[in-house]
Amino acid sequence: MDMALSATNATRVQLDRGLQCGALEEIKAQQRAVHLADRWHAMLNIFMSTVVNNIVPLGFSADQQGVMDYNKQFSALLASGEDDARDLQGLNKEIWQTMLTKGFDADFGEPIHLERAREIQAKISAHVLSPAFLARVDASTKDVATASNAEKHSSLMKLVMEGQMEVISDFGYEGDVGFVQYQAQVMEHSTDVIMQSNTAALMSLYERAGLQTA
Repeated sequence: MDMALSATNATRVQLDRGLQCGALEEIKAQQRAVHLADRWHAMLNIFMSTVVNNIVPLGFSADQQGVMDYNKQFSALLASGEDDARDLQGLNKEIWQTMLTKGFDADFGEPIHLERAREIQAKISAHVLSPAFLARVDASTKDVATASNAEKHSSLMKLVMEGQMEVISDFGYEGDVGFVQYQAQVMEHSTDVIMQSNTAALMSLYERAGLQTA
């Protein structure tokens, strides 16, 4: 637990005051010129690279597998019920608050309860798997058939985000700020099996388009 607390706190400090802080503020400066999907992806890249820098000294590999292994242990610690788990959860929330503030000029907002998160995620799943939305995915895939893989990913990512926003707006999460708030809030419930099964619906869209999700 001590190592997890140390790594998480280091990530928090670097995002708040290090070079990563400047990178996050650049994202905020691009608000009018760059699509939300690209800005959100850029923020996640900053976050993941910072995490990797802090977990390698703990013995994790500096690749996707290393991050997955760390996340698995991190999630287990959060669910352990130990007193330090609350401190770890608090640090994690501070990280997301920092990224939202510096990257999107947004506040974390009120935490979302698990049952509410499940309800919203279930509605998102139903929406993006509906025949009408799948037709939009197929049309989008056809439109970029000759594009590069990066362009295909970007096109689908924007459509998937659009589908999510069409649902979460009904729950008070409006516009760009509402989207980033919702994404940050549901991270707290990322280890919930029901949430994971609903999130899998979004990943299935990439498979439908013949794209890798990682």
